[in-house]
Amino acid sequence: MTKLAQNASMMSGDSKLISASTSGSDGGAHDLTSATIKYTMEIPSNVGSGSSIKKLSGGSGIAFTDASAGKFEITLDAADTASIVGTFNHEAEAIDSASKVATLFTGIMIIHADVIP
Repeated sequence: MTKLAQNASMMSGDSKLISASTSGSDGGAHDLTSATIKYTMEIPSNVGSGSSIKKLSGGSGIAFTDASAGKFEITLDAADTASIVGTFNHEAEAIDSASKVATLFTGIMIIHADVIP
């Protein structure tokens, strides 16, 4: 089941750990044991480098903390947000072993300007 309005904020150029958990349509945990998790923060071409921030489970910024209970963490590094300020859409999805895609959450990330460069 997709969690909507999963909004967050941070300072530009800071690191951020996003802890997430999922649930199935019955409200129980969504087992992610054999799944791949993808995360994207959409950055428009006129902001910073214009490249969206993408993370992937398996060593590229997403780690399972308890896959069978549907829990994982997304790590945003300071370099990911160093040159961007604004409000951006972000989303995570799971692809299971049968290649079925499920959107886990969607929302906005507000990145505030940092006073110290």
